[in-house]
Amino acid sequence: LNFDATPLIMITGFTSENKDRRPGFFEALVSWAAYVAEAKLARVVFVADSSFGEASILGHLKDRPERLSVFQVQDVPEASVRRILQQQCGEISEEQLRAIGGRYMDISAMLGHMRHGVAASEAVRWLLETAEVTVRRLLLTGQPNARWTRPQLWRAICLLESSGQKVPYDVVLWNVFRGDESALRSMKESNLIAVNPRKSDTSWALRYDVEAGS
Repeated sequence: LNFDATPLIMITGFTSENKDRRPGFFEALVSWAAYVAEAKLARVVFVADSSFGEASILGHLKDRPERLSVFQVQDVPEASVRRILQQQCGEISEEQLRAIGGRYMDISAMLGHMRHGVAASEAVRWLLETAEVTVRRLLLTGQPNARWTRPQLWRAICLLESSGQKVPYDVVLWNVFRGDESALRSMKESNLIAVNPRKSDTSWALRYDVEAGS
């Protein structure tokens, strides 16, 4: 049998909020990962739940994009989320399924709660309350080094609430951020919003929708 025996190292758990908690640690980890990968000692994969990872890693790689391969995974389809949760934890209602969404971190947190004996309804409530507390705190204090402002966050919340789950990218860009795309990307990196391709059977043009983050 022919197979690649190169070790695969998975690194996860970093977010835009915690990556600088230990000054210099993330930078050292990225430099180490680049070394072992280029020396063919191992493959190193960073798993990030937002787009902060690409910019941060490239910054520590001295902006050498050839040293980094990026793979973006979209949200898990609702039918697949239902199947995963039913296989692991039993039945779950449509309302609970919509509250969880298809993001990796939310699904993982939900499974973690339910595997410890927490009822599905209680686990969903914990997830929603945690998200609510985080957003309320950010509305009061903002986020250090973020390009978005508290008024922009409030406008985004109001727009998403009034328009339903998804809003066209351009509508958010101009109604919330007044055309400031760097602020929109910063809010995406904070996991407060998510940007996903819009599915269309009638248009070949690739368009994007914005929805609530995780």
